[in-house]
Amino acid sequence: MRTVKDSVMKPNFSNAEKTVSEVENLADYFIDLREDGMDRYTDTIITTICEEIDEYSNRIQKITSQAMNKTILTEIERIIGRLNNLNAANNGDILETDERELLVPIINGIAEDAGLDLDNFEDGDPTLAFRKF
Repeated sequence: MRTVKDSVMKPNFSNAEKTVSEVENLADYFIDLREDGMDRYTDTIITTICEEIDEYSNRIQKITSQAMNKTILTEIERIIGRLNNLNAANNGDILETDERELLVPIINGIAEDAGLDLDNFEDGDPTLAFRKF
């Protein structure tokens, strides 16, 4: 019998093992929230979040050293903007503190693995400039 967990896309990361281990259970995290009564985490919402992280990771991996930092920051701004929009479209109820603490290290870890020096940013977090969640 196929379960809800089987139907939700799992992120497909091909970069550093650390990042993979941090996000393997991303869909499971949101499914568990739904099973705990937070019905706002639909399959569509969960899949969208996982796909955004996967797409971000894939774009970052394609960046060459030429104009690297600027390009990485553009990609961070893009994914944060998309997640901000997803959250806003759902009354700000999708990405709260726990979700931020889960997603931001993944986003920053992918950027750092690509060569971005996080020490150059306030609190070591380049997402702060763009984040609304």
